[in-house]
Amino acid sequence: MKSLEHQDLLEFGYSLITDAEPDEDILMGRVTANPLRSILYVPGNRREWIQKCHRFGSDAIVLDLEDSVPYDEKAQARIIISEEIGALSKKVQSVWVRINAELNELEMDLEAAMVAGIRVIQLPKVFSAKSVIELDRKISWHEGKNGIVFGKTIIAPILETAGGIKRAYDIAVCSKRVEYLGAIVAPEGDTARALRMTVMSDSIGSESLYAREKVVVDARAAGIKHVIGGTVTDMSPDQSLLKSFTSLNKAMGYSGTLLIHPSHVPFANELFKHSDSEVQRAREVLQLLKGAGGRAAIRNPATGQMIDLAHARHAYWVLKESDDFSIN
Repeated sequence: MKSLEHQDLLEFGYSLITDAEPDEDILMGRVTANPLRSILYVPGNRREWIQKCHRFGSDAIVLDLEDSVPYDEKAQARIIISEEIGALSKKVQSVWVRINAELNELEMDLEAAMVAGIRVIQLPKVFSAKSVIELDRKISWHEGKNGIVFGKTIIAPILETAGGIKRAYDIAVCSKRVEYLGAIVAPEGDTARALRMTVMSDSIGSESLYAREKVVVDARAAGIKHVIGGTVTDMSPDQSLLKSFTSLNKAMGYSGTLLIHPSHVPFANELFKHSDSEVQRAREVLQLLKGAGGRAAIRNPATGQMIDLAHARHAYWVLKESDDFSIN
């Protein structure tokens, strides 16, 4: 349990939130979702991998029915994930399923995925809000049919088409189920093909900077709390591309990342959390301003730095998000 002083600081920080936050009508009724640092893909046709993947320490697991499963093995993969979701949900924070976007495949994928323990349906190659709205309707039907709590299944659209990136805000607000949103930009992947990008020319993926930044802006404007970064396919031992690409995503405002290999999990878990020094600085900022007798701007006596209400609101966000991670 947090101390009374800690709760007082959070309440003080919350009191400083302004109308610059997203409109309440956008946020009202949205599904509550946990912050996730690391979201690891596991092929849905590999039962032995699914049964041990929780050992790698990722916050969430995506059971994949799309690109990592050959077409002639998709039927068997659906059987496997349907049988394994329940047990896996007891071992990790969140179980996702990436379905196929094609309608006939999507229907069969949902039939398999919508069982007790499912938390998130990940929809690939989203082009517009229309496909998300239709998926919302189908999920509601499956929730009712299978006795799953109505309205609690989350949709995570993957913005890997030109249309999806252009319409990111519309996609973010079209359904109350959308609480994870992100951009997939891997070398030679679907986004690269859609935008006709070449292979990454540098370690931060400069070609994709605009697309990644636009998604963050649109998602935050829509009140999305958890903006998820794209995968890195490089498997070099020093993880140099993973570290540079994902670190820049965090600096842009991404709060977690999709991963394709267990060896990437420890770095992501460490990166997407607030360090002890960040938390301590946030506490100090709130303590100083709270004790400033109503002044909106003061000088930090220890560092000489000016502290004002904007710094305090940022400090509140650091403490609040740190708390959210610690209780999951």
